[in-house]
Amino acid sequence: MASRPFDNENEVTEHYYPELYMPQQKNQKQAGAYQQYYTNQIYSNYNHHPFFVSEQPFSSNFQPLLKPSFGNEQIYLPTPLSYSNNSGNSKYANNRYQALEHSAAANYIVRPVNYLDDVNKRKRSDASDIELINQKSRLKNGKLRIGKLQKKTTNRYCCGCFGHRRSCCCFWLWFLIAILAGLGAAVFLLFPRLPDIQVNTPYINTNEPENFKTSGSVLDTSPDTPFTFTFKLYLDISVKSANYIDWDLKKVDVEGKLQNLDDSVNKNIVGKGTKENVKIKKFSTTNLTMPIEISYFFNEKITNALNDPGMQLILSNCAFIPGTEKKDFKLSYQVLIDFPLVSWTGYTPTISGITNFPCPISETDFTSRFGPLIGMVFNDKNNL
Repeated sequence: MASRPFDNENEVTEHYYPELYMPQQKNQKQAGAYQQYYTNQIYSNYNHHPFFVSEQPFSSNFQPLLKPSFGNEQIYLPTPLSYSNNSGNSKYANNRYQALEHSAAANYIVRPVNYLDDVNKRKRSDASDIELINQKSRLKNGKLRIGKLQKKTTNRYCCGCFGHRRSCCCFWLWFLIAILAGLGAAVFLLFPRLPDIQVNTPYINTNEPENFKTSGSVLDTSPDTPFTFTFKLYLDISVKSANYIDWDLKKVDVEGKLQNLDDSVNKNIVGKGTKENVKIKKFSTTNLTMPIEISYFFNEKITNALNDPGMQLILSNCAFIPGTEKKDFKLSYQVLIDFPLVSWTGYTPTISGITNFPCPISETDFTSRFGPLIGMVFNDKNNL
């Protein structure tokens, strides 16, 4: 403890008016009101009490107040009155708060003996209890008790809106989990599932005129003037969707190639078909009819045409060669589905398979178009 003159009016009132002392007071409006009350109390008692005329430092029942201690706060003793006298020759004669101190002491001496001891004891006990409560828990409404009063404290916020770091972390953890769960559900529901596609046997539409077309002359073929023939097949496709939403496909492409007699793929006999703006309904089966135009050309002379794998395939499977029986053609196909959601990545779901179809041209029609070729076939067979 230290002994020195008081530095301001508050120190005087805190020592001599403990019942008005409010530690940790931060409410400026209340603090101002109490400060005014302190001043009124001090100046109302400034009446040059006879106690100050005598040079006795204190009366027998005067007990200096020790300011209540809160934490590590410094405790001061009041300035002894004997350090100053009316002549002003004391080393503390220039204490500007001397009169206030004298007035406060004069006001005090009329109080009961041990009053300040009781007040100090009560203040210290309250302060200790309050500090213990504050250390153990913080009230959720952000208020701390001080004596019989409450004051609102400024909480330290985490993430701008939470009073505790744990609450902040828990909130953002659950928020992240919710976002990830939402993204997972969206991917599960929206990501396109590859449908189950069934391709039925291709067929020729007999009601369609000019189903079989040729260009060029079979007797006069050259690299500049090849002989070409085309015919159109129709392919029934069943698309069974397992998606949770309807899908509007940009297009569905079908590519097909005929297989030779040895089951190798003939790259010169190619079929293609496209159907645009196809709607695939969720959890249902959509039936499509795909037109496929198969074309073939050769630019060899007639004497070499019989050695062409494609021509041999047509003559053999259609039984245009004497002593042969009709066989089905084998079509190796690919169905390409253009999903808008994934097409921008370059990925195109593809279903592959092999199907069969019968000879697409009658013997009469073939003879009218390939007559010279049929004659050469007969001559070759007779010469064997």
